[in-house]
Amino acid sequence: MDKKQLSNFLKEKAFEAGFDFFGVSLPAVLEREAEALKVRSALSYTASMSYLDRDIDKRSNPALVNAGLKSIISVAVNYSPSIKQLTSGRYKLARYAHGKDYHGVIHEMLDILCNSIREVTKPDLLKTFVDDTGLIEKAWAVRAGLGSIGKNTLLITPKGSFFFLGEILTDIELEPTNAIEKDICGDCSLCMESCPTGALVGARTLDARRCLSYQTIENKEGIAKEYFGHGSGFIFGCDICQDVCPYNQKPIPTEIDTFYGDKEILSLKDSEWENLSQTDFDRLFAQSGIRRTGYHRLLRNIAAV
Repeated sequence: MDKKQLSNFLKEKAFEAGFDFFGVSLPAVLEREAEALKVRSALSYTASMSYLDRDIDKRSNPALVNAGLKSIISVAVNYSPSIKQLTSGRYKLARYAHGKDYHGVIHEMLDILCNSIREVTKPDLLKTFVDDTGLIEKAWAVRAGLGSIGKNTLLITPKGSFFFLGEILTDIELEPTNAIEKDICGDCSLCMESCPTGALVGARTLDARRCLSYQTIENKEGIAKEYFGHGSGFIFGCDICQDVCPYNQKPIPTEIDTFYGDKEILSLKDSEWENLSQTDFDRLFAQSGIRRTGYHRLLRNIAAV
């Protein structure tokens, strides 16, 4: 196979593995993104997530740490659940947390695609990434033609933004796809206007210190009352800037059943959240991304709401 045929073959295999989008970009230095990361770091917009401030030069140029790198494969898969929370209670979960923890699921899907690569060639470099700080993954997804970055800082595909991303770095030569180089938001600023804590301090600029996703997941300290005086109800993550986006008004439910959502979790009443025991937490969230916040921090979030 030549590189175009191989790219088309892998695209078909990616769809068979369950991905909704597939694209290829060539190694390059992400100068604009690197500079933006350095500015965010200087302004403390990364909050306590110091890992985002490290190795920016390496993260913006993966060829520095991946010998022989020739192609970067980017994929995306829809995670929008088929059902929302089944109660109209006070406490809400971001949609991505309704089902099984996505990290393992996406890695398994990427492994299937890697096996397809090995069927037709013998690469020396075949490295997978899922939500990994080693890559500026949204930038590579844009370069691979999967979508554009919205004012809410998220990748917006032709089917909306409720998508997980994954990447494969390899030393095989593939045909690159065309990037979508356009401002898809125009004059719309609904996400910025709707963020209850003002975390979107500018178009495509997020101050994590004010973001409810950071406060409810990454923040290991107490939560200031100012972040919960708006009544959003989110105790893990936040979907507000996505829910108001015009590109997400008719989300298509995912076909990956592990993202559907656990009905027992989605049916929890306010009193059950408030009286959640450590035993119930361990049982309910054993395979959920919610477990990463831990029992005590989840109770902290519930109390804050």
